Amino acid sequence: MGERQENLHAFLAAAGVHLVILAPMVIALESTRQHADIMATAIPAVAISAEEFDRPRREAEAREKAEAARREKEREAARQRELQAQREADEQARRQREAEQQRQAEEAARLEAAADKQRRAEEEARRKAAEEQRRAEEAARRKAAEEKRQAEAEAARRRAEEEARLRAEREADMQAEIAAEQSRLAAIRAGKLDEWIAMMQQKAERYFSPPLNAGNDFYCEVAVRMIPGGDIASATTGTCDSEQLARAAEAAIWKAAPFPMPSDPSVFERNVTFIFDSPETE
Repeated sequence: MGERQENLHAFLAAAGVHLVILAPMVIALESTRQHADIMATAIPAVAISAEEFDRPRREAEAREKAEAARREKEREAARQRELQAQREADEQARRQREAEQQRQAEEAARLEAAADKQRRAEEEARRKAAEEQRRAEEAARRKAAEEKRQAEAEAARRRAEEEARLRAEREADMQAEIAAEQSRLAAIRAGKLDEWIAMMQQKAERYFSPPLNAGNDFYCEVAVRMIPGGDIASATTGTCDSEQLARAAEAAIWKAAPFPMPSDPSVFERNVTFIFDSPETE
């Protein structure tokens, strides 16, 4: 519609231009006869024609202004509708955000409540487990204490029995030692110990060869540690005239071993001293 109005306005403007150009020509061609009348009436005629000529333009401008106002009104209404729609959309978005926030808050509260419930359940389970563990440990401690008490009582009983047995054994050993000592003393009194030592001395002397530098006057003592059965554990030289004499005496003892045991075992002595001396010393 706007384009048609613009074309009409252009047409009317062009027509008005042509009329303005042709009007003087028409006036010039009028006859002299009509000159006075034409001159008298020409001005009003031209004035009426100009007003009539400008009316379409004014009407077109008015219509254009009205159309422009209408279009502006429609654009304003459209803008208002868009603004209203935007406000409604914003309000809808706000409500949706608030609803989503509310939903999220409710969900968070639900999850927190569930988590709190789970925590309480776990704490209760841990408390029960700890209580059961404590009871089990207490029962285990009581059982261990009872077992320890019983073990200590059993150990005390066994120690008492062992001590009684050891006392009996010591008593028996003591009695045996007393009897053996009495027998040994009796044997010694009877000369059996001297007889045994003399017998060992004689055997050792059979293996004794004094060194050439010993001369006819020498003396040497050798302490011997005896082993039951006649063997010796050690032979250590005591008082001796020379090193050569000491070696000869020790060699004789080691060669003579094992020695005969005494006829009476009660006179056996672990420590025996052998004496090697010259016949003159004897």
